[in-house]
Amino acid sequence: MKKAFKIAGISLLSLVAALVLIVFGYVIYVAAEYDRIEDNVQLTVDEGATEAAAQTGVEYGIVTYNIGFGAYSPDFSFFLDSGENVGTCRAAEIPYTEGVNYQTVLDGFVVSDNVEVIKVRNIDTGCEFSDHNPVEMTFVLK
Repeated sequence: MKKAFKIAGISLLSLVAALVLIVFGYVIYVAAEYDRIEDNVQLTVDEGATEAAAQTGVEYGIVTYNIGFGAYSPDFSFFLDSGENVGTCRAAEIPYTEGVNYQTVLDGFVVSDNVEVIKVRNIDTGCEFSDHNPVEMTFVLK
């Protein structure tokens, strides 16, 4: 009986040690492979660049694909299209087939309180360029 407890204890200890090693190895892997763009990188615009500054009271349009958002302060709003039934993101485990792939509205815009949103709409491209459809926003700077 004593030998059975000893074997069970060693087995349990080995299992716990193996799990600790797996978790520790994963943490080391994630830390070693972590890569991101540096903060505050100055970017240059090669096409369509203009020197004119945005003006208040003028209507502008913008289109985006596949944006993400996180923990913003309460003075930001997130606008999603609530009109037509056009998904902005699709299940990507199989090639896109209309009516087959799961779609949902996931993409939108984060705006500050000096932006008045006129319209937001999802553009149905049939997920031609990625697993996301573009979203268009028309807005006015306050």
